[in-house]
Amino acid sequence: MQTHIHEFKAQLSASESRAVYEVRLHHFWNNIDMNAEYRGSGNHRIKVISTGTWNVEPGPDFLNARLVINDVSVSGDIEIHHRSSDWFAHKHHLDRRYDNVILHVVETDDLSGDKAESLPVALKFSDLKIRHIADEKFHKGKCGMFFSALSNDSISGFLNAAGFFRFQLKSEDILKESLHHGADRACLRMMFKALGYKRNQQAFLQLFERFMDYPEDIISQQPEVVLWGESGLLPDPVTAGLEPEMKDFVCSIWSRWGGIRKSGGAPLNWVRSGIRPYNSPERRIAALSLLLKKTGVRPLSFFAAKRDRLRNPDELRNLIIDTFTGNDPLWDNYINFTTQASRCAAVLGRGQALELALNVALPSLYVFGRMDKDDLYGDLMELARSAWMTLPATQDNRIIKIACERWFPERSKTEILSNTACRQGVLHLFHEYCDKCQGACDACILYNSL
Repeated sequence: MQTHIHEFKAQLSASESRAVYEVRLHHFWNNIDMNAEYRGSGNHRIKVISTGTWNVEPGPDFLNARLVINDVSVSGDIEIHHRSSDWFAHKHHLDRRYDNVILHVVETDDLSGDKAESLPVALKFSDLKIRHIADEKFHKGKCGMFFSALSNDSISGFLNAAGFFRFQLKSEDILKESLHHGADRACLRMMFKALGYKRNQQAFLQLFERFMDYPEDIISQQPEVVLWGESGLLPDPVTAGLEPEMKDFVCSIWSRWGGIRKSGGAPLNWVRSGIRPYNSPERRIAALSLLLKKTGVRPLSFFAAKRDRLRNPDELRNLIIDTFTGNDPLWDNYINFTTQASRCAAVLGRGQALELALNVALPSLYVFGRMDKDDLYGDLMELARSAWMTLPATQDNRIIKIACERWFPERSKTEILSNTACRQGVLHLFHEYCDKCQGACDACILYNSL
């Protein structure tokens, strides 16, 4: 059976926001019937080979899609709007990120003339059909058929191997950085970058360079002061309207900052749009300050020095996660300098600690052990590898959900993806094969090797 767009629209209530409505349009596109041929603007014949990967970052709504338009195979991005004119209202015509859009999917085509002709081929939702996911009993592509023949344990073993390959690739990047600047500095830089998440990575990397420009005795003894001072975020305690406890904190930083500060640099470009309140730049800096108070500015040396007290990988894993988990009595209760949090939340929760262990500490310790020619730390390389392989499962993301739907839709995801290594394997396979082939299995190296 097919569900028409009118049935889909009937699910919407008048009270739903535009943002929620657009997300539902994204869901609709993500589940269209790809066996049908559609007619787009200019009477173009369109067959969808791959709808692309749903993008939750700035830019087009779906990336790396593959279509056949008038018998010609094309790949690129998909943008979805309520009206065609939203393309100009949202200023996509001025944004280079939209240069690779090959299809504009809209509910209402309200443009004509030169403006309409300047846009990518348009396709109306009213012409699309959606499949019933609940009724699907087939696997998608050869990968799905391959996985269907394996036991859950065999699939987990396959994904574990792919995950460890991803771990090694990450370690190679760390090794290159370590050979140029030293292992501790490379690890510290990665900590800064990781705490910036995606949208503030650049600002945190710039903050790292400013931070490391200070003598080691200063950044070791007063990391919090240097971080806040160089961040450019400190408000004027006189005019900012701060709560008493926050005002005391700000005044304390300003007073200590005045005696050590260097000449001012250009303001850092902190991104706030699309950032969850509890991941604000201020809370990330508070988290980084807390980490540096725990590990110092030589984090690898901090963990490696404890090697002789660690009997097995579990103890190393637990040490790192416990070290990277923590509370700040002030910042657990604030979003920024003037906004109190609606609930108390640790600036370094266990989920964040797990991500730091996964992406920073354990790959860095693996490299540190690899560089340890004198074996001062007793096979730290193998200990770090084993600890990484047994990290508990991280949270789902959109790629993992899409991959599970394509590869093993009838399996228990929790049984197959029982640890972080398996989930990293899914990410590696998806990025290296599905993403690069835009869903065209016949062009996939992995597809043709199974």
